[in-house]
Amino acid sequence: MKFIPKSLFAAALSGLLVSAPVAGFAQNKPAAQQQAQGAFYVKPGVTLNARSGPGTKFGKVAAFQPGTKLSVVKRQGDWAQVKTDAGKLLWVFANYLTDSAPQAQKSAPAQHSDKPHRP
Repeated sequence: MKFIPKSLFAAALSGLLVSAPVAGFAQNKPAAQQQAQGAFYVKPGVTLNARSGPGTKFGKVAAFQPGTKLSVVKRQGDWAQVKTDAGKLLWVFANYLTDSAPQAQKSAPAQHSDKPHRP
């Protein structure tokens, strides 16, 4: 095993510690940007107000029912800009969106009886 001077070893090690996190950071997008786009749905039990801008100071222009599919275009803080099926760009509070598609509503099973039907 060869002896490496401390100053050379320390310089090499510090170079690794400094460059590795920076290189990794450049490749990773912030979490908000990674999840910013795609198909989302209005959460169950929520009627979601849509606004003309990202905040409650902007007027309500529409409302979406639970399970409505929306395409998220971008996010700004807690707000998401969404595109409707009609192509309108509106803003909604992102906490009321989910990436889970709504469950198909179960219909009640048909009642069946072996007894003859009486009017």
